[in-house]
Amino acid sequence: MPMCGGLTDVKQADEEVQKICDAMKPHAEQKTGRNFEVFTAKTYKTQLVAGTNYFIKVHVGGDECVHLRVYKKLPCHGEELELTSVQHSKSHDDSIEMAEMVCGGFMETRDADEEIQKICDEMKPLAEQKTGRNLEVFTAKSYKTQLVAGTNYFIKVHVGGDEYVHLRVYKKLPAYGGTLELTDLQHPKNK
Repeated sequence: MPMCGGLTDVKQADEEVQKICDAMKPHAEQKTGRNFEVFTAKTYKTQLVAGTNYFIKVHVGGDECVHLRVYKKLPCHGEELELTSVQHSKSHDDSIEMAEMVCGGFMETRDADEEIQKICDEMKPLAEQKTGRNLEVFTAKSYKTQLVAGTNYFIKVHVGGDEYVHLRVYKKLPAYGGTLELTDLQHPKNK
């Protein structure tokens, strides 16, 4: 049985992994700005998290490969796939090494989306309590995540003028209710 956060050894790609690659091909093409005529899974590793990370070496023609990181949600969340990272201009001899593989490591900073704004909306009363202020503006701008036994969200929030606050919000695993908890707030912060 795989250990949560641990990586498996490299395995030869099978039909399931090729199906994942087929589903992620348009996303990889969009991220790299290229069209791949060949897109054949060669080898892969997996990492058990709150779902499964797949780290896949994909042959794209000639001597070139790309490395994909694909997150597959848990069955209770529909087993949806998300392409979270692509490394291109790799060779057949390059090992699958992706910085984001480490459980407890941080994902790259991303622009805030609707899901992150919803988290901020839920945390706003707690942030107001901690800052002792009524925050009329509370707009999520960017965030990064850290996978732990749940997810830590590090969110930069615009609160008006040139002022920001930084939130750390912990989201429990779905098995534990998926509830949110404001674990840290830093203020005032500049852009």
